[in-house]
Amino acid sequence: MEALVVGWKPLIEDALERLGVPHVTVTEMHKYAKALSHGHRWSTLLPCGDTRNIEGVLSALERANVSAHPGQIVFGTDEFNLVVGAAVAQLLGARGQFEPHTGLLFRDKRLQKERFRESGLACATNAVVTHQDDLDRPEVREIGFPAVVKPVAGAGTRHTRRVEDPAGLRRILEELVETGPDSGPFLLERYVPGSELYLDGCLRDGQLTTFGVSRYFTNNIDVSRGGINGAYVLDPTAYEQEYVTLRALAEQAVKALGLTDGLFHLEVFESPRGYVLSECAARYGGNNAVDTYELKFGLNLVDEHVRSLLGLDVGQPRVSPETPGRTLLRAPAGHVLATPSLDELKAQPGVIKGAIDVKVGERSPAMDHDSFTRAGSAVLVAPDESAIVAQVRSLREWFQDAVKVEETR
Repeated sequence: MEALVVGWKPLIEDALERLGVPHVTVTEMHKYAKALSHGHRWSTLLPCGDTRNIEGVLSALERANVSAHPGQIVFGTDEFNLVVGAAVAQLLGARGQFEPHTGLLFRDKRLQKERFRESGLACATNAVVTHQDDLDRPEVREIGFPAVVKPVAGAGTRHTRRVEDPAGLRRILEELVETGPDSGPFLLERYVPGSELYLDGCLRDGQLTTFGVSRYFTNNIDVSRGGINGAYVLDPTAYEQEYVTLRALAEQAVKALGLTDGLFHLEVFESPRGYVLSECAARYGGNNAVDTYELKFGLNLVDEHVRSLLGLDVGQPRVSPETPGRTLLRAPAGHVLATPSLDELKAQPGVIKGAIDVKVGERSPAMDHDSFTRAGSAVLVAPDESAIVAQVRSLREWFQDAVKVEETR
């Protein structure tokens, strides 16, 4: 089986290499040099200006005289090129991961939540807003406050804000509209109280082959207020009933959206009224979620994704008694004078993998606008849930103190 991949992602490429799958990858120009440096044996790289643009992808294929055939799988690698991958497959007569409309349901949050409601699944009341006049529409006013405003097709909580009152909503909507042409339209939805979970799983012919539940330390919407950016995996033995209930909920949700093969990453609120669906993506989770899943269940989710799409034998989970967690690390605001070494980071209790992204001489990054900007990151393991929470808190405090900055106004 061969593959045509739209969008270069190291984890996807590594999985295809491990499985020995010949593939052509259409890669964004700003990633091309890095992709070439990986030197993968089984890949052919085609540079493209923007893999979100179907014209650019088709042009890259045409320039290289690359065609597709019915036995070839074509798929996109992230939110921004899923629909393009499905459309290219359809245009070239190849097999896609799903139809373009299914891809849209995983991109457009309004369409997604409408499908959830049609299927009897609980999700937040919402309405599309594009300009200030929309705020006076009855369906917008009935949402009430607090509320959350976000792009209908965003990612990583970028341009996502909690709003407390009508004046704040008008101010934030004006600010968001001015951020750029790709930042809207926006979805305004009722704020859902409760702890935020995410459900990771892989499907093969509509059946779950592996499934796991993780809990965010802090709900994504509250990370910008200084909360802990990260999550830990819940143990299926300690949370046996929750796993049964959430597995059934995940199966209903992905069936409603039309996914039959490959990965999903579904966020759910554990509200006082029961579980409420937030958003579902047809991809793996970011920020080392693949690592924590593998530590808990012994399976690489990206490998399972590729195996599913190509019809290869899937792996069998092996549950670890330990509790894995992950976090993005903050640094104090200012120009960086010194950072800890990677060895020092890895020497901290429970840390098995880490990265330091902040550099001496640069300004420490602001982590208040999305859920993926970081000064560093770490993957940890601990004996149980309470221990992983304590270790992550301790690590974040250590890192904050270890990065030395010159404060500037």
